[in-house]
Amino acid sequence: MPSPLFSIIIPVYNGALFLKETLASVLEQSYGDSEILVVDDNSTDRSLDIVRRHMTDHGNIRLFSHTENHGGPFAARNTALEHASGDYLVFLDQDDLLCPEGLGKMATLIASCQSDLVRGLRMSLKGGREKVMNEFCPDPPLRDVTFARTREIWSAQHFASWVFRREFVADKGLLFEPFIGHDDKKFLLCALARSEKITLGTVPLVKYRRHRGSLQGRRNPREMFHDMQAHAGMMRCLHETGNREILAYRFPRWDFPAIVGAYAWAATWGSLSDRRRFFVAAKDILSRPECRGLELEDDDLRTMRSLLLEGEEPDTVRFLRRYNHQLKRYPAWRVLWNRCVAAWRSVPR
Repeated sequence: MPSPLFSIIIPVYNGALFLKETLASVLEQSYGDSEILVVDDNSTDRSLDIVRRHMTDHGNIRLFSHTENHGGPFAARNTALEHASGDYLVFLDQDDLLCPEGLGKMATLIASCQSDLVRGLRMSLKGGREKVMNEFCPDPPLRDVTFARTREIWSAQHFASWVFRREFVADKGLLFEPFIGHDDKKFLLCALARSEKITLGTVPLVKYRRHRGSLQGRRNPREMFHDMQAHAGMMRCLHETGNREILAYRFPRWDFPAIVGAYAWAATWGSLSDRRRFFVAAKDILSRPECRGLELEDDDLRTMRSLLLEGEEPDTVRFLRRYNHQLKRYPAWRVLWNRCVAAWRSVPR
């Protein structure tokens, strides 16, 4: 039996509120050369019942179940990678929707390029309104580009808008790391950095539903620590693959997890000159919040503190005050920031 073109991977945990609509958006596609892999991460609601009801009428749905919950979709996605048979992988969250005719249009684009990665568009859906979320939208499509030559690809980073050639993912040994919230970003970046053939199209592929219960809307210390680890890992990937220009391009736009990640990266990776490139932004971080209560190893704390002390004290204090002020709108981040300030002040000068 020939392999389908698409393996559509849907990780599920207590997704009963949206799952029926999500599955309908896939099953109503006029393009039918696909399999649907649903991986349940030990749900306690009606999610499994919803999937099983759909399975009675649709033979292309395959269900896999975990006996424990992992706190994020990374484990479910890795399980699906073990069982997928399609030529290309499509990742769909349990509360998102495939755009009408999205698979058929993407299939046409794939046939014209045969790239390792092919990007469509991710649409934001809120209050009945839709808008394009991708920042870099060349038209007509860009074919046979590489990450190193087209750094603007990083502005098209939304994971759900990409499809991945399954053999490429397997050959590169790509897996989702156990991060809550950023496993998809690191997976995408590692794929982009290792790919030799990328296509950027403008096919609307996924509708992202904004709502309060989404994983991205939650913040707790464990997730923030994972932010730091994931961003540090992304910088390490760019460094290892020789994408220094991408490093410089992406991380001037410092969001708070990126700053934390920069600190972890600068403290543990690269030459002294590389570390100093990021020091101005990275030294802000022990200043803000990731140290206490996040179970960092003592060796890591000492390394990060010693790196912090390479900076001039007046500059460091100025940075701390500036970022503390900016964090007024982000109470959870500010609490962590203030813990870092206290840790920084406790270091003997």
